Amino acid sequence: MLTVISPVSVNDISALQGLTAIGTVLGSAVAPYVAALALLPRASLPMGRDRGFALVLAGALVAIAISYALLNLFTHNLLPRHVIAAAPVGAALFALLLEKQVKVSRLGFGLICANALLVAVAATAYGLIHKRWETNLAPIQAARTACPAARLYALSPMSLLGPDDRLRDVTAIDHVFGLTYRLIVGDAAIVPNGRPIVPQGPCPALLWVEHHYAGAEISDEELARIAGFSGPVRVIRLQRGDARALLAVYGIREALPRQRPGQR
Repeated sequence: MLTVISPVSVNDISALQGLTAIGTVLGSAVAPYVAALALLPRASLPMGRDRGFALVLAGALVAIAISYALLNLFTHNLLPRHVIAAAPVGAALFALLLEKQVKVSRLGFGLICANALLVAVAATAYGLIHKRWETNLAPIQAARTACPAARLYALSPMSLLGPDDRLRDVTAIDHVFGLTYRLIVGDAAIVPNGRPIVPQGPCPALLWVEHHYAGAEISDEELARIAGFSGPVRVIRLQRGDARALLAVYGIREALPRQRPGQR
């Protein structure tokens, strides 16, 4: 992705912020392990084959940091998740340096295990609270429980971008969006697909929008039209925020004109 992406509005950052992102990821593998950091002053460089492995890992971390710093210097485009491959390398080096200390200190080993459990619980809790793409999952399930025939349509964020938007330079980015939708709800139909959608029956059609680049200037009704809904519709907002939306779209039958007396 980084070989083709151009700066986009959400992550156009300075060189200093890029270095911060790199440092954040390099430190994320070790900083939460306070118990292990307490043992670090007693750590020693391994001997023999492990020494060579430790030097290779250290060299890899330096190379990763320099490479991404240079990339960000020219593209101003870097987020911590872009550098996430460095985290296991840092963790491996950290573990290698502490191996002897952990083997001789039962207390240190127990504290590190307890620390690891605490970090795992914290990471799980964060994921449960910050649902991101799964934010709309509960209201989607509730709407389908209330009306099982409700069909789910997922709006591709690419349809909300201008023709010259730099995000379009990212290879297969539209496929990535569609794949993510379907990983969360397997039967989500990605729209627009070039065919009009005409809601029928008492159940609404559910329109799910993630990575909502449109902003507040586009109304709920306009989002429905962009997705491909045609004809007279009634749109009810179930949820809408800065980055996502969920709309219930109902079809409206046009009223027949009243017949005059004597007409059939």
